Amino acid sequence: MTTEKTTQETELYITVKGSEPITIKGHIASLHNDPQKIHQLLDLLDLPKGTEVKVVTKAASVIVR
Repeated sequence: MTTEKTTQETELYITVKGSEPITIKGHIASLHNDPQKIHQLLDLLDLPKGTEVKVVTKAASVIVR
């Protein structure tokens, strides 16, 4: 019998000039594939033009045989 467990986590690092970075973590992988959703998030947070966003998606699989 083989079991497999896969996890995925996405981290957003939002940097606005002159302030501390904002970090958002969770199971939000859809943001990685759809830049429009990132723009919507920046609009919701009322962040200025020039805001830098780094999206990091981590995936891990564990297989036990």
